[in-house]
Amino acid sequence: MSRPILIGDYRDGGQFCSCPSAVSHAGDRLKGIGNFWTGFGLLFMGLNLLKNSVADINSNPEALE
Repeated sequence: MSRPILIGDYRDGGQFCSCPSAVSHAGDRLKGIGNFWTGFGLLFMGLNLLKNSVADINSNPEALE
Protein backbone atom coordinates (compact mmCIF):
# COMPACT_ATOMS: atom_id res chain seq x y z
CA MET A 1 0.00 0.00 0.00
CA SER A 2 1.49 3.31 -1.00
CA ARG A 3 1.55 6.22 1.40
CA PRO A 4 0.25 9.72 0.57
CA ILE A 5 2.68 12.44 -0.49
CA LEU A 6 3.53 14.83 2.34
CA ILE A 7 5.09 18.31 2.38
CA GLY A 8 8.43 16.96 3.58
CA ASP A 9 8.72 14.71 0.51
CA TYR A 10 9.73 17.64 -1.69
CA ARG A 11 12.99 19.26 -0.60
CA ASP A 12 13.43 21.60 -3.58
CA GLY A 13 10.47 23.80 -2.59
CA GLY A 14 8.99 23.76 -6.08
CA GLN A 15 6.16 21.35 -5.39
CA PHE A 16 4.03 21.17 -2.30
CA CYS A 17 1.02 19.21 -1.22
CA SER A 18 -0.68 20.87 1.75
CA CYS A 19 -2.63 17.85 2.96
CA PRO A 20 -2.20 14.09 2.53
CA SER A 21 -5.73 13.67 1.21
CA ALA A 22 -5.04 15.94 -1.77
CA VAL A 23 -3.32 13.06 -3.56
CA SER A 24 -5.93 10.56 -4.63
CA HIS A 25 -5.29 6.91 -5.38
CA ALA A 26 -7.50 4.59 -7.42
CA GLY A 27 -8.45 2.59 -4.31
CA ASP A 28 -9.61 5.74 -2.54
CA ARG A 29 -12.30 6.28 -5.17
CA LEU A 30 -13.61 2.75 -4.78
CA LYS A 31 -13.52 3.07 -0.99
CA GLY A 32 -15.44 6.35 -1.22
CA ILE A 33 -18.12 4.77 -3.39
CA GLY A 34 -18.39 1.86 -0.96
CA ASN A 35 -18.69 4.24 1.99
CA PHE A 36 -21.43 6.15 0.18
CA TRP A 37 -23.51 3.03 -0.46
CA THR A 38 -22.94 1.75 3.07
CA GLY A 39 -24.14 5.05 4.51
CA PHE A 40 -27.10 5.11 2.13
CA GLY A 41 -28.09 1.61 3.24
CA LEU A 42 -27.73 2.48 6.92
CA LEU A 43 -29.92 5.55 6.37
CA PHE A 44 -32.76 3.44 5.01
CA MET A 45 -32.32 0.80 7.71
CA GLY A 46 -32.69 3.58 10.29
CA LEU A 47 -35.78 4.96 8.56
CA ASN A 48 -37.31 1.48 8.53
CA LEU A 49 -36.54 1.09 12.24
CA LEU A 50 -38.22 4.43 13.00
CA LYS A 51 -41.24 3.54 10.88
CA ASN A 52 -41.72 0.21 12.66
CA SER A 53 -41.31 1.66 16.17
CA VAL A 54 -43.93 4.43 15.81
CA ALA A 55 -47.61 3.57 16.29
CA ASP A 56 -49.85 3.62 13.22
CA ILE A 57 -52.05 6.72 13.49
CA ASN A 58 -54.80 5.34 11.24
CA SER A 59 -55.40 2.35 13.52
CA ASN A 60 -54.71 4.29 16.76
CA PRO A 61 -56.42 7.71 16.59
CA GLU A 62 -56.18 8.01 20.40
CA ALA A 63 -52.42 8.42 20.02
CA LEU A 64 -53.05 12.00 18.84
CA GLU A 65 -54.96 12.95 22.01
